Amino acid sequence: MSARGAHRARTDAEIAEVIRTLFTGRPQKEVAARLDVDQSAVSRALAGKRAFNLQEVAQIADWAGMPADELLFAQPGGVAFRCEGADAQCEVAAQQCRDVVKDLLAFRAVAE
Repeated sequence: MSARGAHRARTDAEIAEVIRTLFTGRPQKEVAARLDVDQSAVSRALAGKRAFNLQEVAQIADWAGMPADELLFAQPGGVAFRCEGADAQCEVAAQQCRDVVKDLLAFRAVAE
């Protein structure tokens, strides 16, 4: 769960829109070559006539230098914290983590 609530999986059309935005100005032929598919397959996927498969999404994300979850989910990211034991260091680290998230949410609220 992210700081703003549960992640929502993007629809195939939303994924295609994000990918169109990422590769604006790049020829579909170049995208197809990177994915090792026909240009027509890229064209159909970008037009919403077929979905990008997970391997293609992973390759596109890698090429774009972003985590695949940013393509797959409308609200990517989140915070994970793990600390074994219940000693004082764990509690201090957990409180610092909570403070960072609280500050981030306050910053977002002011920015909006």
